[in-house]
Amino acid sequence: MKDYGTEGMTSYSYTLGMVVFTILYELVGEEYFNQIIGSFYAQYHSTGATLDQFIDQCKRLAPCSLELFFNDWIYSTNGIKLIMEGKSLQELIRFYQDHTTSCSRNGERYVLVR
Repeated sequence: MKDYGTEGMTSYSYTLGMVVFTILYELVGEEYFNQIIGSFYAQYHSTGATLDQFIDQCKRLAPCSLELFFNDWIYSTNGIKLIMEGKSLQELIRFYQDHTTSCSRNGERYVLVR
């Protein structure tokens, strides 16, 4: 987080969550998104959870790799930099669909296709 405090970097704090969840929804699709959120709530609603537990749940249940997505939006400032460059939500979604989560069916397993 060496870029924290960079001018303009923190002004997105109220919209960042919406952007992250919207991109996640578009990457995994409605069925998997609802499964991730529902199972996370069922498991942690009475105890609370950490961000890392949420990310682990997403990675475990998603049909595709979410490594690049979480690295850019949670573990670095790369996602915010894309917004600061003027990328639209649709451009962000398309970028992650093209680079990390284009999936195809292989029997009962999903595999990442690059």
